[in-house]
Amino acid sequence: MARLTRAAALLAMTVALLAGCSDDHSSLRPAVPRTYFMGFSSFPPRPDLNLAVATIDAWAPRADAGLILADPPWLSQWDVIFARRRQ
Repeated sequence: MARLTRAAALLAMTVALLAGCSDDHSSLRPAVPRTYFMGFSSFPPRPDLNLAVATIDAWAPRADAGLILADPPWLSQWDVIFARRRQ
């Protein structure tokens, strides 16, 4: 039974490999350019305080939580982990 399963898997991989190989590129269409950009802007934001305040005011009513720039107390967490391992 294992031999049959292995042969079926090998056959399926061979068929998939051969189906993906072709020298015929006539079916390729030219790529349609996107009307939008993804990722970062091509120019940096202006360092303007009024613009920053307006952005925060527009974002704040819809935000559940802001970005919290604080590290967790790693050392105390490691102390707890090592204390449990010693027991």
